[in-house]
Amino acid sequence: MPFNEWATPWDFYYALENRFGFTCDVCALPENTKHQNFYTPAINGLVQQWQGACWMNPPYNNVPAWVKKAWQMSQAGVLVVALIASRSSETMWWHEYVMQASEIWFVKNRLWFSKGGIKSRSNHASSVIVFEPFCSGIKKVRQINTLGRELINGKEEKLKDIPGDKMQFVVKAYEMGLKDFSPAEIERVFAGCVAPKMCETALRGLIFNGLTMEDITAVGQPLLCGGVNGRH
Repeated sequence: MPFNEWATPWDFYYALENRFGFTCDVCALPENTKHQNFYTPAINGLVQQWQGACWMNPPYNNVPAWVKKAWQMSQAGVLVVALIASRSSETMWWHEYVMQASEIWFVKNRLWFSKGGIKSRSNHASSVIVFEPFCSGIKKVRQINTLGRELINGKEEKLKDIPGDKMQFVVKAYEMGLKDFSPAEIERVFAGCVAPKMCETALRGLIFNGLTMEDITAVGQPLLCGGVNGRH
């Protein structure tokens, strides 16, 4: 089974998806795609015109071509976020295309990829490359953990207080990424929520501070769900 069949960890992907709002997985198989819209090898994303916000975990046997394509599509106004091996920084194509991206996010510790229900720790460090539309060079370098959350001075950033402006809190939690809940938990917490997507994002952010589901149900739902537009 070729390396390109190893799937990106869902929790890592979710943190990025909820930050960038992906509209397509440009190189995937039905069994490992991260988005309902995706290009299979038969469709061949390398010859397609990408649109929107694209996720890319390229096949290991042809990374340079996919990174070049990502840069080309960014110059056409497309957002592309790519997961590649950090060790590739010694290659010519890294310096030609990756260094034209907007941001590089180095992943602290190794990711665990999966195929056929089996998980395996990567034998190399990984980097997330952000190609913003019409990017022309690195503006920021970040460090993230294996859950896709940004690290500040090597430690995960935590929410200390709930800002008075609820929307600022929603945005902050959104930027931190989401923790995957079960459907039953989501249904129980957000029953009757007036703005489900915003409340889900904000309340999942609270989980990162160690609150239990009971805490969130009792405290978070009335504060954020009912307060978004002033009613329960």
